[in-house]
Amino acid sequence: MDGIVRMRVSFWAYWLDPLMVAVSKEMCELMRHFPGSYAFGVSSRYIFKMSCAHRTLGVHTSLYPLVRYVIPGLEQRFDVSHVYTTLADWHFLNALGRRAIVLTLTSPSQGADTRLLGKISHVVAQSAHLADSAIQHGIPAERVSIVYPGVDLDLFTAKPSLAPGRVWRCLFASSPENTQEIYTKGVDLLLDLAACEPNLEITILWRPFGRQSDRALQEVQKRRLPNVVIHRGRIPDIHRFYGQYHFTVAPFRTVGKSCPNSILESLATGRPVLISRYVDIANLLVQEGAGLSFEQTLDGLREAFALLCARYQSFQHKARLCAEKYFNLQNTIRLYKAIYHKVLQNSR
Repeated sequence: MDGIVRMRVSFWAYWLDPLMVAVSKEMCELMRHFPGSYAFGVSSRYIFKMSCAHRTLGVHTSLYPLVRYVIPGLEQRFDVSHVYTTLADWHFLNALGRRAIVLTLTSPSQGADTRLLGKISHVVAQSAHLADSAIQHGIPAERVSIVYPGVDLDLFTAKPSLAPGRVWRCLFASSPENTQEIYTKGVDLLLDLAACEPNLEITILWRPFGRQSDRALQEVQKRRLPNVVIHRGRIPDIHRFYGQYHFTVAPFRTVGKSCPNSILESLATGRPVLISRYVDIANLLVQEGAGLSFEQTLDGLREAFALLCARYQSFQHKARLCAEKYFNLQNTIRLYKAIYHKVLQNSR
């Protein structure tokens, strides 16, 4: 198995920033275990981005017509290509193909180019729903695996239990990138909940995505809710945040990750979650007793909040156990090693 560790993997995604994007964060964790690997990105978030220390190289999307001719040469310097995208992706799948391709599905897509899907050696889905979607699009079941994102359980340690109090403290860590996402990510539900529940304090970690995100923040601040706290900026030590709150919430309506990183990190620190039924792993977390799911309505969210308060100690006890069982980073790395090894052997 030592040969697998020495394998060089080229990672391909859009925005390369582990403090802002969960996908980039996972790639960095994998790169640590595969010396010589590199991450490449094409994004509107930067003109040019290069770091030898972090082994990353990113360019603006406007440069793609030129970069697409460079990608094959870069790809051939590695053993396996690992893409984080959707089945409908065109940019990377069109240019890659000189090495075996592993594609990690992070969100659903409505359609896909079957000619490009034929290039993929293996699809990794971050939920059962995404795995089913890949199979429905024509990927053979034997070339599809479910691998949940992993959390470093040594960094995100279980924090001392919080006793129920007069004020319940809630954390939301998936801020909108534009004004439309106030609705699609369910931020309006959180604001309505805060208005109805004076014994609840909601903290929103607001990442600086850009001008559109700033406009969304201005809209949220117009509500002037005294029990809504905005923490704006990049957060290098987010593992220190979760223990300050009773629970974390993911109220997504139609936009959001199938397996939100903030939810997994919250569980790892021993904090239960409220998660909308739109999110793929909602049923899994309910089954494990680590949280509650709710319909994407104010009544649904209020009902789930009341039940969480009533049975808080039980949910809190099972949160860390759930993270250890399903979202251990070491398991994620082990599964990816096996997949890389398999596709490399098959390609030879």
